Amino acid sequence: MVKKCVKCKKFKDLSKYGKYAAGKDGLNSTCKPCRADIQRQYSAKNEVKEKNRKRKWARENPEKTNKWNRNNPEHIKQWKADRDYNRKYRLQNLEREKERLRKYSKTHSGEKNALNRKRYISKIRATPPWLTREHLENIKQIYIKAKNSGMHVDHIVPLKGKNVSGLHVPWNLQIISASDNIKKGNRFQE
Repeated sequence: MVKKCVKCKKFKDLSKYGKYAAGKDGLNSTCKPCRADIQRQYSAKNEVKEKNRKRKWARENPEKTNKWNRNNPEHIKQWKADRDYNRKYRLQNLEREKERLRKYSKTHSGEKNALNRKRYISKIRATPPWLTREHLENIKQIYIKAKNSGMHVDHIVPLKGKNVSGLHVPWNLQIISASDNIKKGNRFQE
């Protein structure tokens, strides 16, 4: 049996159509190649939305993601190579990257402000009310010392860690290099 695709207007065998429970015949009205083309166009127009959707799916389905990763080692190898290349490029072109980030910050100031505000609020929530003025002054001095030495202030136990969350207190702060802080990310290293 054959069916006419509503997009390409060609008659194709029923095996060329995906299943669709709500369809009259239980099949999609567009053939698989046309359906893939529609999905590619949608993904191109909604790149960020699609990336977030895929990330969410991967987080919710770790066993399927891990199985796919095991079955596609060449993809993982390529992904790691691309990641390493991008890292090297950014390190070799620091001025160009700084300029790119400056431009991005100007054009996306609302997003940047929202992220900064979110970070600020999480810091406030992680600052216990029982801290003394002396503790708060110590925190301030740590930030001043880091800024003067061109270093970063890192929370030893992250404020919003995956398994554990720390407090914004002087004994949970350390001064480390920017590269070490970026490598550490939001992870707790015992």
